[in-house]
Amino acid sequence: MNTVTTMLLSLILLIGALGANADSMPYTEGDVWQVSMIRTDANRTDDYLKQLKATFDTWMQAAKKQGLVEDYMILLGESANSSDFDLMIMVRQKNWAGRDRTKEWYDMGDKLFSEDEMLNSAKEYEKVREFLGSKWMRQIKLK
Repeated sequence: MNTVTTMLLSLILLIGALGANADSMPYTEGDVWQVSMIRTDANRTDDYLKQLKATFDTWMQAAKKQGLVEDYMILLGESANSSDFDLMIMVRQKNWAGRDRTKEWYDMGDKLFSEDEMLNSAKEYEKVREFLGSKWMRQIKLK
C-alpha cells in the first residue's frame, strides 16, 4: 500500500511540475508559419512576381476561402550577399494541424489548375529563381 501511495504522490507532483513549467515559459504560442526563402535571378524579380500573381496568389486566395490558411504574405528585400535570399513567402496556419490537410490542398489545386498548367508553372519558376529552402516556425508572443 505504501508503494502505491508513493507512486501516486510522485505522479501528482510530476503533473503539477509540468503545468508549472508551461506557466513559467516567457512566451505564449501563436500561429504556425511556413517560411520559404527564394533568391530571384538578376533583373528577373518582376517576372517572378508576375508568375506568383498568376499561380501562388490565386491558390492562396482560394485556400483562405476554404479555411486551409489563415493568411499569407510575400516579403521582398535586398540580398545580404550573393548566396542570400531576396524574397520570402510566408503562409500562416492556425496550428500544426493545418499541415495535415494534404488531400484538401491537392483537390483544390486540381480545381484551380490543370496538370499541364502546374508543370509549366514549375518550369517557369526555375527559369527566374532559386528555391533556397522552407521551414515551419511557430510565432511566439513574449509575456
